Amino acid sequence: MQVLLRTRRRILTGWLVSALVIVAIADGGRAAADSLSPAANRVATALAELRTWIGDDAKAARWDRYLRHDVLEEQLAAGAEADPAAIGSVLNRYRSAADGLQLQRFVAVRDALAQWQRTLKSRIAAGGDIVALAKASAGDFRPVTAEQEQQARRRVQQTADELLMRLGSQADSWRAYLDWGRLEPVLAGEQLPTRRQLASLAEVSDRLYANHPGLELPEFRRFRDALDEYRAVAPWRSAAAGGRDPSEDYARLLDGLATQLERLGQQRTTETPWLASRVLGAVDQLGDSPELVAAVRSKYAQPNLYATVSGDFVNAIPREPVDQTRPVDQCILGTHILGQSRTLATVRFELVPWPDAIALVARFDGNAYARTNGYHDPVRIRSTSTTALSAVKRVHFSDAGFVTGAAVTDAETNSQIHSITKTGGRFAHKLIERIAWKRAGESQGDSERVGARNAAEQLRESFDAELAAAVAEGRASYESKVRTPLVRQGFFPEILHMASTATDLNIAAALARRDQLGADGPAPATPAGHDLTLRLHESAVDNYLAVALGGVKLGQDAADAPMTITGDAPPWLKKAATAKPPEATPQTAPPAAVGPSLENVDGADGDAAGDDDRATPPFRPWSLTFNSEAPIGVTFVDGQLHVRLRAALLASEEDEYRNWDILIRYRVEQAGDRVVLVRTGDIEALPSGFDPAWDRRMAGRDSAFRNTLAKNLTARAEAGQGFPAKIDIPPIEIPNLGRLRLVELRSDGHWLTLAWRLP
Repeated sequence: MQVLLRTRRRILTGWLVSALVIVAIADGGRAAADSLSPAANRVATALAELRTWIGDDAKAARWDRYLRHDVLEEQLAAGAEADPAAIGSVLNRYRSAADGLQLQRFVAVRDALAQWQRTLKSRIAAGGDIVALAKASAGDFRPVTAEQEQQARRRVQQTADELLMRLGSQADSWRAYLDWGRLEPVLAGEQLPTRRQLASLAEVSDRLYANHPGLELPEFRRFRDALDEYRAVAPWRSAAAGGRDPSEDYARLLDGLATQLERLGQQRTTETPWLASRVLGAVDQLGDSPELVAAVRSKYAQPNLYATVSGDFVNAIPREPVDQTRPVDQCILGTHILGQSRTLATVRFELVPWPDAIALVARFDGNAYARTNGYHDPVRIRSTSTTALSAVKRVHFSDAGFVTGAAVTDAETNSQIHSITKTGGRFAHKLIERIAWKRAGESQGDSERVGARNAAEQLRESFDAELAAAVAEGRASYESKVRTPLVRQGFFPEILHMASTATDLNIAAALARRDQLGADGPAPATPAGHDLTLRLHESAVDNYLAVALGGVKLGQDAADAPMTITGDAPPWLKKAATAKPPEATPQTAPPAAVGPSLENVDGADGDAAGDDDRATPPFRPWSLTFNSEAPIGVTFVDGQLHVRLRAALLASEEDEYRNWDILIRYRVEQAGDRVVLVRTGDIEALPSGFDPAWDRRMAGRDSAFRNTLAKNLTARAEAGQGFPAKIDIPPIEIPNLGRLRLVELRSDGHWLTLAWRLP
């Protein structure tokens, strides 16, 4: 009897709670209507059933506190104004590993909460407010379980085994290159890696993304993907194993992303896209907020490189005219014809409108001039002929492949017989030759048609073969010089669109890794009437330099010595390093230095440069290690180029300074067909990540060091050392064509636009 009464009491209590919740959330006309959405009702019903089942004792109270039911009740009462992030914080508790949460009553609430959160977030996403979506996603975190960590570890181990098997006898040299011992905590150990071990894994990952021949192999790419996946989940599992609540870290991460997205929407600086993208990359790797990642990338990872080439430019590129001499040996209407033919022709390209590839028609036009002897017993026929030849063949270029169609050819032959002579003696030669002339005249038309048909067939075979070989060579060059290096470095664009119109061929690309942003809007209008145009968003430069210069170290040991380079630097930087340093200007007594010196910089005294702020310190050996994530940030605005060089380590002899940025401004000018960058104003210095557009406070020591370093760098630059006062970018010269005429140059609105015309 007591059991029955207790059961009835629990049922009544549960339904009373449910009724109170519904009454609470129904307070107010609009709130009541919104709160009665199916998703919210399912949560309220599942919660009421759970509480009925749990009861109202001390254990039930502990569940209420642990599962944050007070927060859930507030959100139910808020109706349409409910916060998906707060709902997510409750959902995280339901998804935790607490014993009992796998039971059906808890699972019902968990599933209803997940559906409600998705509904609210979908509404926000549909409104296009990605800042609100970032805030709403703060509760998306799903705890990384020990099983998930182990699965990720096993994938690393499996792909490592597959890689070593694929490498065979070369495995030892690749082990040395990758510093394989750093992988032991994952490959051989069972314990979670320490922070230092995770840093070692990051260094191995960096080597896997280098532009090193062989790293494009599928086995390498699968291995690095598995390693990146493990590096994404391991820290979160370590945090949970250490007693921290990772969901709070995730919420702080998303709050920081929301801040940067809000700033990015108001004013784009060098720092906002970098600071936003580094968080976005971590969120993307973890995979808990896919809707947010998709929304941010849709808005801020648009194509950032556009190139347009006119059909006139395509045909102006010098190419050898067709001039082929070949023997003639064929039989036409019973006459064996021997001789020689010379073909003179040109090949031009016509652009064909195509939406998703560059489509061209190669058009062959020319003449074949033949001088032959025809043998038809008992006479020899000496003749010449001219055959008009034409052929067309379609070619499609796209990343998927370079494809050619079958050639379509046509030919028309006109021949002239110069003599017919009897062979094998002179007996009855006049009669025989007269008969032969008559028959030759009667069959000349047929003979010309057969000859033309043969010529068309030969042209089709040769045109097909030669153009196919040229296209194959072009594809091989594209693979080796463009596609493969980008694939090795994980930089091949997700968006790569090639298309053609009747007048132009166009390429649009989003140069960005998954952890980088691109353009945040359309490019400026294409300049009209030009033969070559390039529209480049500043993010394309930032993202490429992150791949090319991340972690590279520059240095100089003596004033008259070239720069030294450590790391996987691009060829153009290595070439620049071998150049002689600039000579000292007349006002400079010591030899010139390419890079900065930290002489008299100690970060404490605000003006260590002495009475003369512009005085040039003597040369001291120096080194600069670029930030591995974002070594350089640029801004194209108001006819200027602003460069923010990020140094992970700036050193001069015994002095070392970490995470400082150097800011240089250049005015973008046109001098004839050249682009000239002219340095303006003083060089500045800022702590990495400090954004003067938004951040107002700087530590006192940082402020003092900033002033001293900036004065030092400016003094050196004005003395002809360090960052040059003028950078002269040479014009585009095409062999056998000449110099392209630069007719438009704009640096504005975060885009650089250039346009050229043919000479």
